[in-house]
Amino acid sequence: MQSLYDEKRKLRKEFLVRRNSLLEEEISTLSLMIKENLLQSDSIKVAQKVHCYMSFSSEVRTFEIISSLLAIGKQVYVPIISGDTLLHTEIDTTTQYAPDRYGIPTPLSTQTYSSDQLRFSEKDCIIIPMVSYDKYGSRLGYGKGYYDKFLPLAQGKKIGLAFECQQYEQLPSENFDIRMDAIITEKRMIEVKL
Repeated sequence: MQSLYDEKRKLRKEFLVRRNSLLEEEISTLSLMIKENLLQSDSIKVAQKVHCYMSFSSEVRTFEIISSLLAIGKQVYVPIISGDTLLHTEIDTTTQYAPDRYGIPTPLSTQTYSSDQLRFSEKDCIIIPMVSYDKYGSRLGYGKGYYDKFLPLAQGKKIGLAFECQQYEQLPSENFDIRMDAIITEKRMIEVKL
């Protein structure tokens, strides 16, 4: 019988191939649609602080999302990979970036916070990348465990961004997997009832 680890690894490979098959133009167009759906959500409207991943490869693009969040007066934080954990830093319109070892744009020379130092309230939002998702709020990540360590310490509404082509019927789930409160695609917002 296939272990959960092997099942997740197989699905991760399958969905990365699927997402990577999108053309750059498609990714850009669909990402703009996702941005509009996100910005219209009540969760973003009431949040004072928003934590958002910095997109790379074929992920839903977040640069325009971040620019829009800053333009409407939100405090925006992004993750920085440090060893096997995530650190976090606040950014603004003057922040400079350089690619990290994975090619992810990373802020230069800024103050960082550990996950337990990040002071978010239940009204704030955390925007999370996904390899795949299901309608129950389960998320499949890259398998590195960064968000598995961060999310249990994080207050705020957990919102996953993904393209429709990344949906799976029901993902395998383990007790440390944190469900999303909502998933936003180019077509809809899935509110997850926990």
